[in-house]
Amino acid sequence: MPTRAMSGLLTTLATALLGALGYLLTNANQAAPQLRNGASAMGSALFAVLSLYFGYVSHLTLLAYTYSNAFNPNFFGVVWPSRSQFYTLLLAVLFFSDFAFRVLGKDAESDKP
Repeated sequence: MPTRAMSGLLTTLATALLGALGYLLTNANQAAPQLRNGASAMGSALFAVLSLYFGYVSHLTLLAYTYSNAFNPNFFGVVWPSRSQFYTLLLAVLFFSDFAFRVLGKDAESDKP
């Protein structure tokens, strides 16, 4: 998959993850928020934003190499922002899944009679 298309896909996924995180944060009925839930939510948001930032860096790097007519997809300057975008999104998904399972698990327990 070309780097630019992958970067666009990862940007879309990071934006969707931030939207889902915002939805869970605003609609969760938390009487007493726990520190671990807050840390998971903050970690997810932080890594999703970092993923968006690395996508921006990747885009600018591709533009710079294209304008200089020296584009090589194996240059370290092209590879590291793309890989950083992927791995920070992966970390964001892990933190989000921890947060979502805790919040949705609480909601399921509170619905029991």
